[in-house]
Amino acid sequence: MIKRGPAGSFNLAFSASNCEFSTLLEDDNWWEPSFLQTMIARLDASPDVDLVVGNERIWEETPSGDWINTHRTIWSEGPDQLFSTPVDLACGSAKLCNSSMVVRRLGRVPFLTPDDLPVDVTEHFRERYVNHPFLLVHEPLVNYAVTQHTNRQKGGIVWGSYQALLTASCFRSLPPDARAQLARRLVSSEAGCFTPEITSLATTSLFFPEARAIWSCLNWRQRARVLLTWIRRFPSLLCLNKFIHSSTARRHFDFLFNSPFNRSLHQSLNTLGRSL
Repeated sequence: MIKRGPAGSFNLAFSASNCEFSTLLEDDNWWEPSFLQTMIARLDASPDVDLVVGNERIWEETPSGDWINTHRTIWSEGPDQLFSTPVDLACGSAKLCNSSMVVRRLGRVPFLTPDDLPVDVTEHFRERYVNHPFLLVHEPLVNYAVTQHTNRQKGGIVWGSYQALLTASCFRSLPPDARAQLARRLVSSEAGCFTPEITSLATTSLFFPEARAIWSCLNWRQRARVLLTWIRRFPSLLCLNKFIHSSTARRHFDFLFNSPFNRSLHQSLNTLGRSL
């Protein structure tokens, strides 16, 4: 038996084969009965689209093992929509959902991520390589499980490091004037508040010269709070610095930087559209 890890296992679904369609389902999520039929029909109706992504209904596991329907979804419901990832969304986030996408495979080039990626960012990395636009189906045909225990991380050194890599790779792909424009958009989206996202953006600017425009967009209160956070979490900052300068991080950064998405960014800050 070969132990591939989460990212390596996900890649099996998109490796070379003669299958016309590919999809995957993480073991803690589940599809509605009509999921495959609906998604393949959407692809058949859109011959120029390689990928369709569906909405997800969120369920939460209780400590006793029961499941609660939160009646919330990943996106708001609405009509189907062609979507091109905007650069500000690509700076640390993604639209793809592993368990709710179906890919047209016949005659297409597979899009694989590095096998040693943390599972948290497989969607972020894969989105840099898919053909845009792709189709969003807002009907919730997938059930997303928020479990009591998970291999995914939110917060911590690993998540913070990859947030920096995702953001910095976009800045490196842009000319200086566009970097300043992107920095203003990212900071203004936080409405002048001090948030974890502000700390993440500021930390990216600390380690990557291409993202220094972010720091200049912060107000003095935000800068003061970031500095206090860095002082309080100085050991974590050192660990983050060590990882960012590791061979693994450099290899994963190059994967992002050399993606079709990043290669398109030099044309214009708005090449791939705006957020929903």
